[in-house]
Amino acid sequence: MADADASEKKKRKPGRRPQAVHAKSLTITLPPEDMERLRVQAMVTGHHRSELLRRAWQGLPLTPKVKWNVQAVEFYKEMVKLVAHLETIAETEQFEPAVQQQAKAALDQVQQFMHTLNEGATQ
Repeated sequence: MADADASEKKKRKPGRRPQAVHAKSLTITLPPEDMERLRVQAMVTGHHRSELLRRAWQGLPLTPKVKWNVQAVEFYKEMVKLVAHLETIAETEQFEPAVQQQAKAALDQVQQFMHTLNEGATQ
């Protein structure tokens, strides 16, 4: 009798099991400057670009994945502001090319430092 019950059992269709909520994909086009900023933010925080966009859309903070104390998070936020200001200086044609080059060099150093901080915190 047990064999008869098992054979009558409905077989599942092949493939993934149906999910209750289906996520919809979205394609967006960004200017090269915004794409670069998104790439840098992804590198610094350790999140994927799509996760950063979801968090921004939901109004969530774009902080690193790692758990830092409050003082370290505040320091990190100030570093992000510094990067934004240096990017502005480097891209503004109001400044002389020498100043723009110095801003770009400082920007590279700060981004490398932030990357190093993020790498060290995840280990």
